Amino acid sequence: SSNDFEAAASKLLAFVRMDVRNRIARRVLLTVPLRWPRRLLGLSNRKLTRTGLLEYHYEKHLYGDTGLFELPESPQLHILATNLTEGCLCSFSRDGLLMMRRQGGHRFRLDHIPSGLATVPMAVAASSAFPGFFPPLELTGADVGASAGEFGRQAYTDGGVFDNLGIRMFRSLERSLLRDRALSPDDFFDFPAVLEALWQASKSSEETPLRRLAQVLREAANSSEETPLRRLAQVLGEVSGQDPQAHPSVGNLNNVPALSSPGSTTASTTASTTASTRDHQELVLSNLQNVMRHYQFNHEPLFARLKPVDPEAAALLHATRVEGRTLNVSDQLWLNRHLLEAGFRETTGRPCFRKLNSALDGVIVSDVGKRIRVRASRRAGGLVRTAMRASGILMDRVWQLEHETFQDTPGFVFVPITDVVEPSQDPTALHPEVQRQMANIRTDFDRFSLLEISSLVRHGYCVGRKACQARPDLFGADLPRDVPWDPIPRPYGAAAAVPVAMPAEGHSVEPAETMVKARTLQASAFRRIWSSLFDFRDWSSYIYVPLFFPLFVLLPYGAFEYYKSAERSRELVKWLYHGSPDLSQVQVLLQTLPATWRKGSGAAAQERDSFEGLDNTGYTILKETRIADLRLWNPTDRDKSLVQYVRRLTVMKDPDELEHDNEFFVKLTPTHNDAQVRFPPQRLEPTLIKTPDKPDPLIPTKQCMWGVLYDFKNVPNGRVEELSVIDQGHGANLGRNSTGSNITFQTFTYRAALSMWILMPQGKSYGSWLLTRRSDARGRADDPKPEKIEVVTPVEEFVSGDSSIIGFELVGVKGGYTYEINWTYK
Repeated sequence: SSNDFEAAASKLLAFVRMDVRNRIARRVLLTVPLRWPRRLLGLSNRKLTRTGLLEYHYEKHLYGDTGLFELPESPQLHILATNLTEGCLCSFSRDGLLMMRRQGGHRFRLDHIPSGLATVPMAVAASSAFPGFFPPLELTGADVGASAGEFGRQAYTDGGVFDNLGIRMFRSLERSLLRDRALSPDDFFDFPAVLEALWQASKSSEETPLRRLAQVLREAANSSEETPLRRLAQVLGEVSGQDPQAHPSVGNLNNVPALSSPGSTTASTTASTTASTRDHQELVLSNLQNVMRHYQFNHEPLFARLKPVDPEAAALLHATRVEGRTLNVSDQLWLNRHLLEAGFRETTGRPCFRKLNSALDGVIVSDVGKRIRVRASRRAGGLVRTAMRASGILMDRVWQLEHETFQDTPGFVFVPITDVVEPSQDPTALHPEVQRQMANIRTDFDRFSLLEISSLVRHGYCVGRKACQARPDLFGADLPRDVPWDPIPRPYGAAAAVPVAMPAEGHSVEPAETMVKARTLQASAFRRIWSSLFDFRDWSSYIYVPLFFPLFVLLPYGAFEYYKSAERSRELVKWLYHGSPDLSQVQVLLQTLPATWRKGSGAAAQERDSFEGLDNTGYTILKETRIADLRLWNPTDRDKSLVQYVRRLTVMKDPDELEHDNEFFVKLTPTHNDAQVRFPPQRLEPTLIKTPDKPDPLIPTKQCMWGVLYDFKNVPNGRVEELSVIDQGHGANLGRNSTGSNITFQTFTYRAALSMWILMPQGKSYGSWLLTRRSDARGRADDPKPEKIEVVTPVEEFVSGDSSIIGFELVGVKGGYTYEINWTYK
């Protein structure tokens, strides 16, 4: 009724005026504190997500808590969504969830999953969760009332991602619609002629598919088993007024014309005959469809040799005959329909069914897609912008492919929003320029203005009427020509008119109303985010007001601090993504100011005469990290300044070695007795050792060597251990020249990988650096060859933006070499 229409329309108009997108954006942050408590209590947070809030708005303002099973049987409603978990198209309907799953050979099958607890708001939210703003809607078996075995956790998004026009599902539903729709005389070109052809074939001696059908019916009629074929034979006999078992030719059927047009006698006789004919037709058609659902004509040799008109039907027939494929009821009915059509054509030379593949007279496609715009003036880049642009291109491509596939399909009527209805075609249509601008309106749950609502409704009505007028074979020639319904029959609140000229008389010329509307709708093509994010009419906007003041006070200071650390951290993060685990230690050092350790705060050392014999037999160094922190070191006065070294080694006790040293030895860098050593927490207990002190002729402190022993006695072969040590000393391995400094280190044994980090002194930055090495064996008595200095190219280099860090990584580092890093200062 008109009252029902007005009630439904008023709800929809109020919803599109609500600014749903920004209402959700304002509320989603307020739900964050509730999520962890709900998770601890075992409650679902689905309703607290952006898509969950969209479902809540649908439930509260449009549909209520209405289950899908409460939808009417007719007309059927299918709500399409894209299943991201399985990558398929799905449809929520009154009967449950349909999933169009892929099969081999580029085929699909339609699986039905009962979902008695699924609601209309849930299905619409899944169908309209467009990517970019709304995340996928995650549903479980408990949410939809299905068992966990047939419905695991599934993620759903906008159905347009898979089926942009919503017509792909029609192809999958065609056979099920044929199955559910009863046969009628309108499905045939001439139903009595079909019965007549069947009767004639039964009397013919020529082997034809129709004669075989008559034989099958005769055999079924003589059988005592209740089958669809036997019932059809009985009905045909009753129609002819004869006993089918007494007349093997399936009844005489000489009175077949009576099924279509009774004779003209008296009025009462005519009415009685018409009613009887209609009843007989319905009975015959009902049983014929029952036979077509269940009888496997494709296994009959006379039917199997037929060539169906539809290539897909021919392929399905071949699959049942050669591959032995088993058909469901829908496919069996569809194939039998094609086989009967082919058999009738072969026997009579005329078609039988008006429609072979579809139970629908036509499909009206509301096409609100438009060609993607070229953005030559906008920059590329940005994670969100790129993702949204890629999604737009993808959906545009899907739209193009769907349109190209179905535009020439009989029965499909496309109603594109971009179509312009000329005044000569429809005097009630909007001005053509208003139509062109209106087609670009964004429909992403922003608040619709009154002008946008009115224009969309009126233009949609006129475009739909134009499309229907172009198909009088489907809709007839007598269509309504009334003025389109306008939901906003009052001034639209358009922008004030702006004077565009000033004539000599001094009177301003106002632009025409059409120009004002067109310009207003042109602005509707742009996405409005920040200008409409907060609304004084919504209470949630005021919750954010107390957050603004501290945000704007702390933001400048925080931005400045962030900028200082971000320049160095940015490069470090890049290396983190390349899998360099020692960067965390570098990051910790950069975040803390260097400090001189208090004397005596280091670990106590055991004295040992020498380090001879500590050659680490049976061990492999998988990775070594050296970090030289020079921020406390002064190149001009190195004896009074300190250097801090961080060493981390990943060591494996070789599983193939028969003999192992029980202790693993690490030689430290310091060479004087005032050095201090500390050990971070680690699994193996370290023992600090040093050699006896010897006088140093250059400085008051005495010379000695430092080392660390790790007890591997109880470590099984093949186990990998992490060893760490930090020391502070005067940096005896550091040197200085006229332009810069250098640092040296030795490799006594093989290392699979070695990384080196040097943090420049305070206020210093390097200009360039070079890594070289020389063999420790060259120049000795046992190797008289002169020393050869080689330039080493690291496999990885760390490039610091402020030139305050030198970093590199080597692989396959051999033992017996001294490496030297030289750098210049800016």
